[in-house]
Amino acid sequence: MRWKNVPGIVLLLAAGLLLASCFTIEFESTFDEDGSGLHVYQATIERDAMDEFGGMGDEFELDEGFDESEETARMMGYDVERIETDEHIGIRISRNYEDSENVGQILNDLFAVGADESTSAFTGTFTQDGNTHTLNVTASGTELFGEELDEEGLSPAMLSSFFTMTY
Repeated sequence: MRWKNVPGIVLLLAAGLLLASCFTIEFESTFDEDGSGLHVYQATIERDAMDEFGGMGDEFELDEGFDESEETARMMGYDVERIETDEHIGIRISRNYEDSENVGQILNDLFAVGADESTSAFTGTFTQDGNTHTLNVTASGTELFGEELDEEGLSPAMLSSFFTMTY
């Protein structure tokens, strides 16, 4: 999915005052004792929202975006799963990393593959000191959405009513 397509989707959702939180991006990390880890990017949209947009023409081509993301991710060595349930469609992109210390860059890379646009929105580290493990991650909403929000006059509060991102 191209990230630049997401604001268009968001605008359509806002304009139609449709379903709350129908577009979701999730990041997940599972860290191992040796500092390696499995890191995942998953993007889904509710099928009901897809049905609502079915007649809106060329602007809404999320499925094609998932196809492009899947192809790119596979070429780059990521594991890819398509999500096709009765409730959702989407994509799950993952990779095992031998060193998860720079988890911010890992999340930026996953986002870039899944959304087809590079970002520096995520910063953070995963460190170990004996049995103490510290995860410090920050996501910049301005880096992710600022320009698009300003151009379209949308507020972060408005965006949060139909878009969910979790880690």
